[in-house]
Amino acid sequence: MSTHTNHAGTVGSDNAATAFPFSRLAEANGSSALAFFGMTHALIDDWREMQHETQRFMQHRFKENVDRSRKLAGCRGAAEAWSVNADFVQKMASDYAEATSRMAELACEMGAACSRFGSDIVHVAEDAGETGAGNG
Repeated sequence: MSTHTNHAGTVGSDNAATAFPFSRLAEANGSSALAFFGMTHALIDDWREMQHETQRFMQHRFKENVDRSRKLAGCRGAAEAWSVNADFVQKMASDYAEATSRMAELACEMGAACSRFGSDIVHVAEDAGETGAGNG
């Protein structure tokens, strides 16, 4: 079994699962390299937006929890406390449904960002004789 050092200095064996041929991407036409880096940039932007949305949602839900606790502390009886909790649960279900929808939308945007660059990147792998991990 022979070993080699890739462009990043990582040593691997020839029988290891074949990784994406980054060195071929650098040698390929400029549009392929730009496609790869464009896709990476788009992924980072979309990931950052997902993190921002998650943080916004968590802050909102924390505020809702604090507000409910304040309302419960001011309740004069069980019926009033029940009503406060019922309202809280309804709002919580609505908030989670909305957040799930937004995260799915962001995931679709991320997929679309990747697909815009996919064909250029795939042709580099095909030109290098790599059609997938382990198929080289």
